[in-house]
Parts: sequence; C-alpha cells; structure tokens
Amino acid sequence: MTDRLLDRVRKVMTTENTVNDPQKVLDEAAQLRGQGKFSDAIGLHQQLSVDKNIPLQVRIDALKELAIDFLKAGMFDRAEAAYEELADQTEELRIEADKQLLKLYEMTKDWNKAVTKAEELQKITKEQYQSRIAQFYCELAAISLKLKKPEEAEKNVLEALKAEPTSVRARILRGDILKAKGETDAAVKAWQEAVKDSPNLESLVAVKIFPTLALQGKMQEAVGYVLQAAQKDPAILNLAAFMIVKAGKGEDAVSMLKAVPAQGPAANAISALISAVEQTLKRQAAAGKNPLIPTGLSEFKCKECGFRTHSYLWRCPACGAWDTMDLEKK
Repeated sequence: MTDRLLDRVRKVMTTENTVNDPQKVLDEAAQLRGQGKFSDAIGLHQQLSVDKNIPLQVRIDALKELAIDFLKAGMFDRAEAAYEELADQTEELRIEADKQLLKLYEMTKDWNKAVTKAEELQKITKEQYQSRIAQFYCELAAISLKLKKPEEAEKNVLEALKAEPTSVRARILRGDILKAKGETDAAVKAWQEAVKDSPNLESLVAVKIFPTLALQGKMQEAVGYVLQAAQKDPAILNLAAFMIVKAGKGEDAVSMLKAVPAQGPAANAISALISAVEQTLKRQAAAGKNPLIPTGLSEFKCKECGFRTHSYLWRCPACGAWDTMDLEKK
C-alpha cells in the first residue's frame, strides 16, 4: 500500500522536484505519517517547506506538519528546531509555535526551558501561566531533593511560591526539604499546613507524616493523626494499615488501639483502623514471601479527561493537564 501511495505522490511532482499539487502532497504525506513511514513524510514535508514556487501558506503548513513528523518519530531536537523556525515567520505564528514548544518541553521534562518559554508566553499573550510556572519550579525542586541538594530545592520552591503563592505542591515540598535537613517536627507541621485547605490531597502528606512520627517513636501521635485525616479521606486508614504492617508493627498497633478509650465517631474510626490492620495482617500471611500490595487506597480522577489513578499525579499522563486530579468520593 505504501509503495502505491508513494507512486501517487511522485505523479504530482515534476522531474525538477517542483510540486504541481502541494495540497495533495500534504494529504499524502499525512497518510504516510499515519502509517508510521516517518522518513517518507519528513522528506515530503521538508521539500514543501522550502519550495519557493508554492504559496507561503502551504510552506508554513508543511513546516507545521514537519514539526509533527519529528515529534511522532521521537526526534525532539529537530521538532524544536522546526517550531523555532515557524516562530520566526509572523507574530501570530510565534505564539502558536511557542505554545507547541512549551508542550514539547513538558513532554521531554526540560523544566528550565519550560519556565523560560512560559514566562515569554505570559508576556506576549497576557494569558495566565503562573500556575504552570510554579509546577515547573516544583519539578526542579523535586529533582534537586532526589540529588540530595536541599538548598537548591529550596531556591526552586521559593520561585514556585513567587509564581503562585497558594501552590500546595510547593508547600508540601517545603516540608520535604525540612525533613531532608533533619527538621522533622517542622516538616510535619509544614505538611499539615500545606493541605489544611485541600482535604482532597490529605493522602499525599499522610504517607509522609505517619512514618515520620512512627520512626520517632510517636506511634500514638501517628495513629491520632491518621484517625483525624481519615475524616477527610477514609482510604487513609487502609494506607496507614499497610504502612503499620509493612513496618512489622501490626500486632502492637492492634493492642494499642484496643486500649484507647473512645466514644462516638472516634471509636468508629479506631474500630475501622483495627479492622484494616487485621485484614492487612491476613493478606500478609497469605502472601508469604511475595511482596505485600496495598489495597483500598484513595482514587483520583482527572476532571479534564476522566483518567483514573490510585496515585495523585500533579500532571495527568493522559491529557497533560496540571493539577486536575479530584478525589473520588466513595
């Protein structure tokens, strides 16, 4: 089929390689790309983009398609170059190309370039990019923390908060930085403050606060926090049960919880946690040497595209939108 398609393309070109029917070549090249024949599509789009004998708009359309060819083929450096060339054509095309470049930098996780491009777009379009800029700085901060560079991470968090003072992610990262510096009490306080007005995100800090308190020998305080947090997201009880059992503290925790005097909602929460721990202990026994897998965790759904996940993701992997995950109510 591809050979027949290429034959059709050749028929609309002269021996001097000047395109007789450029729109038809554009259509055929798009078909080739759809079949995964990227090199053929690239060759045709390149020829159209530089042919001075065809209308400028067709050359621009070919350049746009060429950038897409490179993206689909995973040739990101060449896609970047094509969009930069497109940006040099007109002011309107510059905005269009810059927006595509920003998407490219997000895709390739080039966060420094993403910051620069978003700041440029904010100036020339008057559109709001503060939230995305804050996310980019948070990505840089998270990388710095992984590289054990808390001071560098702190600088990026400050930039994130400068872009968006209400950034929950930046404030959570501030807690992570304090933990990395050994300031555990301050870290716990920072995490709690970060999600005070965002109950949907409680599980993000629960997975940090509970083990931090438990490792300090503050198991009673850790359990007290979990019982409180579970009022916002009941699935946190299952998360806590998993962490307790994984740490080898399952039976101790059950004994401690049974000794806690409580009435009303507090008693119900304690009973639910005891049940979750006991069920997790049973699953651990059944698993034998196999790794214990957490169950009954929080579920999140992207409000833009409907993508579902058990882990809160700052950027939806399906549609690329930032901070669009909502906690699914059960």
